This record gives sequence, structure tokens and C-alpha cells, in this order.
Amino acid sequence: MTDKQTVPPESKLLKKVQALSGIPVPELAEATGLSKATIHSAIQGVRYKTGGSVPAPPSDKTLVKLARALSITPDQLHEASPNRARAIHELSEEPALEKSLPSDEESQAAAAAHLRLARRVLSTFTDQELRDEIARREAERNEREASASS
Repeated sequence: MTDKQTVPPESKLLKKVQALSGIPVPELAEATGLSKATIHSAIQGVRYKTGGSVPAPPSDKTLVKLARALSITPDQLHEASPNRARAIHELSEEPALEKSLPSDEESQAAAAAHLRLARRVLSTFTDQELRDEIARREAERNEREASASS
């Protein structure tokens, strides 16, 4: 891209949060129902037309789906791109019940993506490290319960 063609701020935010989350694009695609190409375009903030790239901010619908999947708050989105009022408003609202109930296919895809992510996270620890962490958390919970009942 040339100096005149800058990456949209909402795309910069998506790229930063996606990189920090470690969630790969294929898993985001499964979790959001968006295509990998749409996600790449939203994160990069460009579209390729007639041999060149042009800045292209993601649509409100795409932005909201990715923001929810990446746990981006309305405040973070507003700070990055205050001119996206409609997307910020949609992100602020709880989805309507009929919109919040995913299809069986979407549910299975999201569950599969979460399972893969959990396996990746858990594979970084030994069984003993996991047992120690569980024991530590149980001890903390017992201490809180004991201090609350005193």
C-alpha cells in the first residue's frame, strides 16, 4: 500500500487482538461463520482489485462478529475507531434471542474451535503442572470460603 492508503484503525485493532489471542483464522472462521477470506480482508484492512490493494474497512456485520469472537469491548472499538457508531452500538447490545441461537452447524463448528483451542492451551502443560494448578485453585477457594464464613 502507498502512504496515502492507510490500514483502517478497526483493522489494526482486529489484527492486534487476533495476534495476542493466538486464535488462528480458520478457528475464527468456524466460530463466526465468516469465510477465511473475509476475515483476512478485515484484519488486513485491504482488498485487492485490478492488481493493487485498496483500503477496505470491514463491514459492520463482519466487525461485530469478529469483535465478539475476540472479546473486543465496545470501548476498545470506540477508542480505535469512533466513527463506527453503528458497529459499536451493535456490539454494546446483547444479540436478540433468535439471533443468538446458532444453528446446529454453527454450534458444532464453534464447539470444535473451542475444543482445539483448549487442547492447544492444555498441551503446553504437563499433567503434574495441571494437577498442581487445580490444587492451588482449590486451596484458594477453600481459604476464601473459610474467611467468608468467619
